[in-house]
Amino acid sequence: MDISAYDFMKLVFIYGPPGAGKLTIARELSKLIRYPVFHNHIAIDAVRPLYGHGNKKSEEMIRAVNLAAIMLMSVKKENLIFTYARPNDRTFIRKVVEMVELHGGKVVFAELICSKNELHKRILLRDGSKYSKISDRKSLDAFEKSHGPFRKITLREGVTINTTKLDPKEAALVLARSTK
Repeated sequence: MDISAYDFMKLVFIYGPPGAGKLTIARELSKLIRYPVFHNHIAIDAVRPLYGHGNKKSEEMIRAVNLAAIMLMSVKKENLIFTYARPNDRTFIRKVVEMVELHGGKVVFAELICSKNELHKRILLRDGSKYSKISDRKSLDAFEKSHGPFRKITLREGVTINTTKLDPKEAALVLARSTK
């Protein structure tokens, strides 16, 4: 199934809590629809040597890197899958939508939800060392505390997928059908 032949950019914006399966599902979706994946941790890891992590300067630079990547793809009318763990960051999300739509593109939001118990299991089992991902319960709790409860993004159409018991390949198939 190749849905990449458009005269405009399509951005699949996958979001949800750490451990919900954003990157894993994005990679499976990429195999199905042939869009490249820009994983938010690429920006985080690029900025860390400059400004560290978790401070105002690093957060501003991370947003700038993400926006630059999305803008370049939208100007070139190339499709993209983007993963993000901060749906409460309304200013950034609004900028993404405005930028993509300014260049004639479309944003499809995909919310991944997962039970708290399963999130805790997953973050303990995963190897977060390739990217600076959360890999312990204390860090997950701190992330939730600093970013508050996750809110659904309602700016544009979207789909919600419960990944608690769903295989990543199955989730990607559901998402591929939803992005047509």
